[in-house]
Amino acid sequence: MSETLLWTFQETARQLGVSVRTVQRLVKASGLPQVTMGRLCRMPASAVKNWVEINTQNLHNSDRVRQAVRDQQEIPWSESPEKQKGRKRTNKSIG
Repeated sequence: MSETLLWTFQETARQLGVSVRTVQRLVKASGLPQVTMGRLCRMPASAVKNWVEINTQNLHNSDRVRQAVRDQQEIPWSESPEKQKGRKRTNKSIG
């Protein structure tokens, strides 16, 4: 199966781990590339991956993100949203 060439804003948001609104802000503010076809807007998957690689800061996991972009894999996150929903929050006092 071939990789999708263009992503919707929702697919882009899922890949980046942000909201759709954040993707819209990134398009407007930082020039995250998009393709407009009539009334439809799509994000080229390769351009988004390139944008991530260019804008990745030197953090503790930057090599992992760059490697995922180079390998054109889904960016590995430590915990999926499904697991986060089922997790209970606890308030632990420090002391």
